[in-house]
Amino acid sequence: MKIVVLDGYTENPGDLSWDQLSSMGELTVYDRTSYVEDPIIAERIGDAEVVVTNKTPISKETMDKCPNLKLIAFLATGYNVADYNYAKEKGILVCNVPTYGTACVGQYAIALLLEVCHHIGHHDKTVHEGKWANHIDWCYWDHPLIELDGKTAGIIGFGRIGQTTGRIAKALGMKVLAYDLYPNDSGKAIAEYVDLDTLLAQSDVVFLHCNLTPENEKMINKANIAKMKDGAILINNSRGQLIDEQDVTDALKSGKLAAAGLDVVYTEPIRADNPLLTAPNCIITPHMSWGAKEARQRIMDCTADNIRAFHEAQKDRSWFLTRDDGTILGQKIEAHHGGHDAAGEGQKQADGAVRLAFEQGANEAAEPRSPGAGDERDQRDECERRQRFHSEQASLDPGISQSIPYCAPSPAPLRAQPPACKPTETIPLATAQRGMDYASSLSSLLSFLSKVSTGVPSTTKRAAKMQSAKSSEWFR
Repeated sequence: MKIVVLDGYTENPGDLSWDQLSSMGELTVYDRTSYVEDPIIAERIGDAEVVVTNKTPISKETMDKCPNLKLIAFLATGYNVADYNYAKEKGILVCNVPTYGTACVGQYAIALLLEVCHHIGHHDKTVHEGKWANHIDWCYWDHPLIELDGKTAGIIGFGRIGQTTGRIAKALGMKVLAYDLYPNDSGKAIAEYVDLDTLLAQSDVVFLHCNLTPENEKMINKANIAKMKDGAILINNSRGQLIDEQDVTDALKSGKLAAAGLDVVYTEPIRADNPLLTAPNCIITPHMSWGAKEARQRIMDCTADNIRAFHEAQKDRSWFLTRDDGTILGQKIEAHHGGHDAAGEGQKQADGAVRLAFEQGANEAAEPRSPGAGDERDQRDECERRQRFHSEQASLDPGISQSIPYCAPSPAPLRAQPPACKPTETIPLATAQRGMDYASSLSSLLSFLSKVSTGVPSTTKRAAKMQSAKSSEWFR
């Protein structure tokens, strides 16, 4: 299996290891690839089955140029830089890492607030510049200091991260209000759910922890700022597109907003002409709240789990049985006559049987039967046929009996394998139906092979030859 990481530097600037990915196949890591559509993206993916990306886009054009591509794994929660719908059409799986940064992002939101309240970085800088050593008084402060106890925190978006921020705010003595489309019991234990207008009107600090949607883009605008308390504080380490940057700049200049702590902006990296750069009392950091080493390690672990689950699912859906080491034995039948290697009429028959098996498997999967005595009888007959088939193979190659079990249960309908990380939100593009088709196909194919083995001994010879030669390896 070939794996290509397109933009790995931000995830791993050198303090983590790619060993989990390299252990599963041939790994190539690029620190950076274009963040806009560019032919180099497809060139670097090449014939890889798996591409790993964070912000490098995977477009329709790129997918068309990479026919071997079967999995797009995101080193992030967001997957909007891939053409998701087209990937679905092509049967390419897409997976993400949804919960890696809950603790550190909530912690960072409070850190932004505390910096607004105390300007610790600024005062540290003045001390090192000698201002304290040369000051007439024994202490000083260049900005008003703000106590949070007794004040109200309003959190827009009260999922995992929002609730984490809410718990810390509550521990600081703040009253917590929440606005969310889906209130839940865990949220009610932390905050009082209210409507948006109430939250804006009553909050001393407004936190943004919601996903970006077309409906909430630029939700913090002139109209909604007017509903807020005079002197309110705005904290945003969610998505920069949630605020109208010019309107927030104007509110900071007028004093309607006392301060803002921002880890995200509308366009990243920040543009030199961003109006927020001229706004007073505005702290801006470079979208770094997610980047704690512990969080990045969780990204690495979950991505590896996603790829590992994909790898195992691909092996389970193969047409042919596999060795114990996981080697795929082949993808099509090549029946031969008279001991020659050239394909003859048997090849045509075999190929036709494969196609028929897939069609039959699809029909059977579309109309699943209820379990009964007939299923048990079919399974027993199938088991006997497999035993006969493998006995003939073992007579040609004694090693086969050690690497392939004589009899296994009839394959059950396969379902999409979720990543091992918990909680997981892998986005399935290949359906369970497809897995059922594969399973039914395998059963039909084994039945066909057993019949062929009785009438055409050369077929079993070729099967044994395929195993020894490992003629069609998908994965290394």
